Amino acid sequence: MRLIFFFSFIAFVISLRSQADNDHYRSLYSSHSIGLNGITKDSIYVEDISFVNNISDFVYDSINQVLLSYFALYSNEGSKTSLDYITSYSLREKKILWSRLVDRDRAKYQYVNDKFYLITDEHSGLIDILTDTFIWKTKSRIYIHPEMHNKNIVLAPLYKNRHNAKVCAALNAATGDTVWTNPNLELKMGIITEPHLIGDSFIFLNEHLHLLDINNGKYWKSEIKINKILDNSDIFWREFSSAMFTGVVGGVMLGAFNSRYLPVYHGSGVSPGLKSNAPLVLDDYNNIYVVGIKGMDRFDIHGRLINMISHNSVDNKSSILKVENQLYYSELGSYIQNNVKKNIFRSFFYLSKIDSNLETLSRLHLDGDHSFLSKELGHFHIETKVLNDTFYILFRNGLLVLDKDLKIAGKFTRTKKEDPEYRNLLLGNFYEYYDSAWLKRSYNEGYVYLERLDKSIDVINSKFQFVRNIPQKNIYKIYYQDDLISAVVNVDGKCFLLDKHDRTIIDMLRIEKVLKQNDHYYIANLNGYYIIKANQLVK
Repeated sequence: MRLIFFFSFIAFVISLRSQADNDHYRSLYSSHSIGLNGITKDSIYVEDISFVNNISDFVYDSINQVLLSYFALYSNEGSKTSLDYITSYSLREKKILWSRLVDRDRAKYQYVNDKFYLITDEHSGLIDILTDTFIWKTKSRIYIHPEMHNKNIVLAPLYKNRHNAKVCAALNAATGDTVWTNPNLELKMGIITEPHLIGDSFIFLNEHLHLLDINNGKYWKSEIKINKILDNSDIFWREFSSAMFTGVVGGVMLGAFNSRYLPVYHGSGVSPGLKSNAPLVLDDYNNIYVVGIKGMDRFDIHGRLINMISHNSVDNKSSILKVENQLYYSELGSYIQNNVKKNIFRSFFYLSKIDSNLETLSRLHLDGDHSFLSKELGHFHIETKVLNDTFYILFRNGLLVLDKDLKIAGKFTRTKKEDPEYRNLLLGNFYEYYDSAWLKRSYNEGYVYLERLDKSIDVINSKFQFVRNIPQKNIYKIYYQDDLISAVVNVDGKCFLLDKHDRTIIDMLRIEKVLKQNDHYYIANLNGYYIIKANQLVK
């Protein structure tokens, strides 16, 4: 079976590469009008750059006048593959400079501060965006943190020195020269969750909590382990269990199992050898709070453990919320992610307000104190958002609202026969096209918006009463906004450019991304770009 899968994969990659030879290098440049400005009634002229495939993302390199485009590739069945096509297009020469097929599970491109890096297990380094060749490279994955990069440093956790030994090193971001090496610092699985940089101190998680001086490589690590590096037997049993779950209880159970292994922060995907659910939070006094495999720990800036809270949740999905320097500790059980219930067992929800010594000031334990509420809300937790000192906690069948002291301020539920399953909580501004006029809605007007699994929206008033349901076809979301225009899109793919008074400038088929550079807008529109002078949109 593995051989069949292997050869099928090889054939698929070969077919993609042969397709690339014929199709992916093609582009078409033109200049023309895309229609009338709905406000000024003048024609809008654009530079139009078209490609064969649809753009999923892009960056603009202002130094070299290059558009670096990412095209997501799909299999014959229509599912997204791990393969991307990346193309460098010169605006000066109006042609494609190079294209590359990339497996994003194995290789990562990263664009930081006008510098372009390629990161793989075999070699990593700085790339010339005009030629796709290395300016410098090293036989190690590199880690790039934006604030560290501002100091012209990248981290190479497994750098091979002149004796071919693997050591932790800092490299000059521009030249690749070694800044320092430390053979005593071992970072097997990279950096877990988002790190913090305080001055020259880099605080991050591996198996332990670390603080690293980026100037000289000196560091300390916590005595206790925060995460677990899995050995070969652990990995085998995890993969074996995953295979059994796939065959016996399907993808729902498998999702719950795999969700315990979080992505590595450097973007290489799910680490096969690390078990973690470790958020890292700093307060205003540089106390460090971490959720690890045993509970929530508080360290001082020197790595000394001060106190801790043990886990109560069976699923060990704990997190730290920081609201205006007030800390809250949350434990979650089942939840919905991407429309899939991640656990078939009974849910668990616990939220506590804590002081700096991790003492509980107030708490809400649904299964313990309010089990009737847990059943009414549908058990499965989807997400928790905080706005204006108020917690909005969305479950499968309803919404629970708490004040900053965790007292229940209100709730909203719907009956099962109304198919109440929700997927998202919308508290930000969004646009609704209604009676041929743009109406700007926001929570400040007293409404909460709950997105249903069918992508329609339930509108809830300040008394947590159902107002109405906005059908799927009328939902609009903001893609881009500045002081001149907004770009909004509905779920059917129809897009609009609006002025600051929400008047329609022009409609488009689809918008993927908008960037403004100097006096031009660069709009990724399906399989190409419209480059438009700003004064053609707003006078």
